[in-house]
Amino acid sequence: MGLLYFNGHHSDPGFTITAFDPVTFAPTSLNLTYTRYQLFGMEGSLLFDPFTLALEGGFFLSEDKDGTDSSLYNSRFAYLAELSYTHPASSAFLALAYQGRYILDYSSANPVDVDYLASFDGKAYENTLLMVVEYPFMQQRLTARAAVTYNIESEGYAVLTSLSYALEDNLSVFLKGTVYGAAGTKSSLYKSWDDNDSLQVGMKAWF
Repeated sequence: MGLLYFNGHHSDPGFTITAFDPVTFAPTSLNLTYTRYQLFGMEGSLLFDPFTLALEGGFFLSEDKDGTDSSLYNSRFAYLAELSYTHPASSAFLALAYQGRYILDYSSANPVDVDYLASFDGKAYENTLLMVVEYPFMQQRLTARAAVTYNIESEGYAVLTSLSYALEDNLSVFLKGTVYGAAGTKSSLYKSWDDNDSLQVGMKAWF
């Protein structure tokens, strides 16, 4: 069991529109602002070999406590639960995770509110399922990995796969593939990346 505290700024900037095009009313000038917040959190894990259950929860207290400034991110709750399994003999690994957040004082009335723009399907909450699988072969010289993330609200998903082979202790070659998409017709970041699937071949060296 552990307690968490952080005092800093949100990693993503908010913005204030300072000028509009007089004809189209499109924004022509912005001021970026970073939201100061405090994080109060708690984490814990239970080990019942070969399974591990990890739980985390936190509250982000925004400087915009009442949620009235559309350029700043509102306060929110965040939560995560993960169940993982490691096979003792082969070191094969499987993890299932559920994570989400709930935004306080959320409003969809203002289309340029930063919380609304960062939301999924216009909801005050976001929930994501993740699965990760890793399996080593050939005395752990060859490793296959796969990960899937699925956002419930937007029905968007990302699939990441990789295959790596260790030529030496400090040298390996790899093949990676990524697929983006959506199970439904809702607009989302995942759906907008539908044509950005990728395949990589490379080599890593450690010095």
